[in-house]
Amino acid sequence: MTPVEFPGFAKIGESDPVPLKTNVFPYAGSSALFSDAVIYTHPAVREVAVFGLPDPKWGEIVKAVVVLTPGKTLTAEELIAYCRRSLANFKVPRSIQFSDTELPKSGSGKILKRVLRDAAWARQERAVA
Repeated sequence: MTPVEFPGFAKIGESDPVPLKTNVFPYAGSSALFSDAVIYTHPAVREVAVFGLPDPKWGEIVKAVVVLTPGKTLTAEELIAYCRRSLANFKVPRSIQFSDTELPKSGSGKILKRVLRDAAWARQERAVA
């Protein structure tokens, strides 16, 4: 049987098509998980959430909200330089926000990126670039 491709869906192996929705940066088709994983390896990072923000040129750019480990310091420039060593340029966060409080979580402890993304997108001129 010949595979059928559907716009807006990704075919993974022999499984059914999977819709492409959140945490995928449209200009590169890159998942936020790659950026999350690299940022989590920095010794000063306790928590991180990565998502896209509207951008007139690329559609979306990468934003990271970071909670630092108590007693550690880190600047946005240092974290960006750290990411550039392991990530392709389009996966490196262009915007980094440091939070003094824990990131919002579900009852099972999963970080609620939706809450952070909605708050960040509310300050944008338009929801979709």
